[in-house]
Amino acid sequence: MKNLSILNKVIFFINNILALLFLASFIIPYVAPKAFPLLSALSLTVPLLILIHLLFTTYWLINGVKKQFLLSALCIFLAIVFSYFPYKFSGKNVVSGSSFSIMNFNVRLFNHFNWIDDDNIPDKILHFIEQNDPDIIAFQEFNPSIGIISGYPYIYKELKGGKNKSGQAIYSKYKIVNKGSLDFENSTNNAIFIDILKGSDTIRIYDLHLESIGINTGNVELEDLD
Repeated sequence: MKNLSILNKVIFFINNILALLFLASFIIPYVAPKAFPLLSALSLTVPLLILIHLLFTTYWLINGVKKQFLLSALCIFLAIVFSYFPYKFSGKNVVSGSSFSIMNFNVRLFNHFNWIDDDNIPDKILHFIEQNDPDIIAFQEFNPSIGIISGYPYIYKELKGGKNKSGQAIYSKYKIVNKGSLDFENSTNNAIFIDILKGSDTIRIYDLHLESIGINTGNVELEDLD
């Protein structure tokens, strides 16, 4: 510190403050948001703090100050070790031969009531599914007006309503060996599940639709969960 210029002393002081803020972010998962709301908000700044420490590290190295650069270098090291680093460098994706793909899709009744001024919404959805070709599709707000979706011989639907039925549906390329529906109290929504047979394994897939349109924010009370 003695050999630093006044400007570098000020910069290093700021460097220390930001390093303390970054280290404080590590305790966020263990602190109740209600107890320290500002600390919870700190998590939103972590990517920015990492970027700033990258700049600090570069600045100290360019200016030939070796000791001061270690502080921000330590923060970056901790970010990488604890998976805080917000950027992913190129890597090789390894896909197991036993893997399968699932698409989760709230189709909003395939625009059955023309909420969107576009008559081609159903065709666009079908084209999107065809392009991605998932092994299993979990639909929410499903409406049978879409007709046949080719390539999925195993289907489970749980629909309610009169003329315009809607609900959840699961389309699968794998054989369904079991299925069921779970209704929620005081709600029109529900969850459905299927058990598929893949090789010698039986795998359960859930399709869950959470209620939002019936929630009145003025009546919501937040409670501490111990």
